[in-house]
Amino acid sequence: QGDPVDIVYLDFQKAFVKVPHQRLLHKVSCHGIRGKVLSWIGNWLKDRKQKVGINGQFSEWRDIKSGVSHGSVLGPVLFNIFINDLEKGVNRKVAKFADNTKLLKIVKTQADSNHNRFNPSDSSTYQATSENVSIQYGTGSMTGILGYDTVQVGGIVDTNQIFGLSETEPGSFLYYSPFDGILGLAFPSIASSGATPVFDNMMNEGLVSQDLFSVYLSSDDQSGSFVMFGGIDSSYYSGNLNWIPLSAETYWQITMDSITMNGETIACSGGCQAIIDTGTSLLAGPSTGISNIESYIGASDGTISCSAMSSLPNIVFNINGIEFPVPASAYITDNSGSCSPGFEDIDVPTSSGELWILGDIFIRQYYVVFDRSNNQVGLAPMA
Repeated sequence: QGDPVDIVYLDFQKAFVKVPHQRLLHKVSCHGIRGKVLSWIGNWLKDRKQKVGINGQFSEWRDIKSGVSHGSVLGPVLFNIFINDLEKGVNRKVAKFADNTKLLKIVKTQADSNHNRFNPSDSSTYQATSENVSIQYGTGSMTGILGYDTVQVGGIVDTNQIFGLSETEPGSFLYYSPFDGILGLAFPSIASSGATPVFDNMMNEGLVSQDLFSVYLSSDDQSGSFVMFGGIDSSYYSGNLNWIPLSAETYWQITMDSITMNGETIACSGGCQAIIDTGTSLLAGPSTGISNIESYIGASDGTISCSAMSSLPNIVFNINGIEFPVPASAYITDNSGSCSPGFEDIDVPTSSGELWILGDIFIRQYYVVFDRSNNQVGLAPMA
């Protein structure tokens, strides 16, 4: 019967006024929405030559062709996407809007319908608690309860593992996500409700031969990628692993010396902090640094000429005295002839300097070892 879509709500928590649809598409693609949904949004925006003013709350949508306003009379809201600031998530105005339109109830029903669910009554080893859990992700959020059960990952059987059972997921980002749940692999210091993370439990129970895990992200989005608990597969990288000490035991945070292009420092001058994060699709950093990079490569309004890709220089992340280059073919994305740089601006200062996130664009170039026993990260070029 076609796509059940009435309204798309894009909240970047920034004041975008008369944003070209290419910029909106860039922002949507940056947050990992793919396939049918992205295609539909693209066609919808192109058909209407849509331009929108957004300022952290529900804004009026106007169909340019017909002049019909969709802001004051919402009608049935069957589809809604919240694209949120990387760190802040859904703000209060958006949450109030969702509640007023009964969107929370609709989305919860939808999410139940297209994901595998966990039913505690079907598990003889499940142990309930009276504790609640609330998590705010970079995009999306959840509330629920904590429980204990046996968690099996591959051949590893992790008993008495505390985990969160999601009961509400405001917005519909998680509805359209292909995964059924989220496995956090950062440090216990930032775990929600003080819960013991899965890998910590694996280490405590002696289930891994080494207190580390490694990640390989294939250049093929669909297959080949893996996370290996307790081991390293050297056949996936060339040369030796370069070990970098952590600067904080929260996320997998390290100190970065600088970011250069053609030998010229364009960001992170004098050093900064960086997080290596599989949960972030892009390369993210302070708005000033991102602006410098996009200006250097000739990007404008989130787009860049596809023909320029072959002549653009590597972006080089200098870490612990070693250069880690990322080629233009990796940091420029080509969506059916429309190209955009894979950068996102976030402004999260730390006590040790500005913060960058080296997401999947970076990790696809380097095999990564996350070493808990020595609090360090190992990087080596893909084989």
